[in-house]
Amino acid sequence: EKTIVNELIRGPVSDKKYQRTFSDSTNLISVETKENVCFVNFSNGFLSGIENDLNAERTAVYSVVNSLTRIPDIKKVQILIDGKKPESDTHQLFSIPLERDESMIVK
Repeated sequence: EKTIVNELIRGPVSDKKYQRTFSDSTNLISVETKENVCFVNFSNGFLSGIENDLNAERTAVYSVVNSLTRIPDIKKVQILIDGKKPESDTHQLFSIPLERDESMIVK
């Protein structure tokens, strides 16, 4: 799980037509899976530049959710910021563990 999230943070390396989903200030603090829910704890840099942009926020969150839920033992993902759910969760992306959303995947 940790490797997957770190690769998402790193973003595309060789293909210039793709952009990074996360800001340079994004750091992974921890990843832990319990009872089919993966808890991914980021530093507050995760929200840097995306907190007021629903599309950017959904893209960042669901890149993590959809990548991790490909692992058979993970059914949902809970994103945490500095160990807790953000107080300001305007778009309801941090309130509950999220399930895979295939509509976010470009085919």
